[in-house]
Amino acid sequence: MNILLIVLVAYICVTPLFYYKAIKFGIRIAEKPEEIAEERTFTIPTPKKKPKMTAEEDRMYQILRNIDNYNGSSVGQVKVEVKHD
Repeated sequence: MNILLIVLVAYICVTPLFYYKAIKFGIRIAEKPEEIAEERTFTIPTPKKKPKMTAEEDRMYQILRNIDNYNGSSVGQVKVEVKHD
């Protein structure tokens, strides 16, 4: 019971400090809205561009995708072209 009372008293003492900081921040925004508006509050990530793959890398990717899709039948399999040099 005493711990709860101590926490409550600490909360009552600290609350005006939070109000003071919030009001001070609001006044600062009202005085110079242009500067505050230029600051970004969050950034939107740009989608990563898919890297260009060489023909050999594309062939390997198709083979690996076929391995992942294999379930005992040919459903979902992609024909991989074999190149002879």
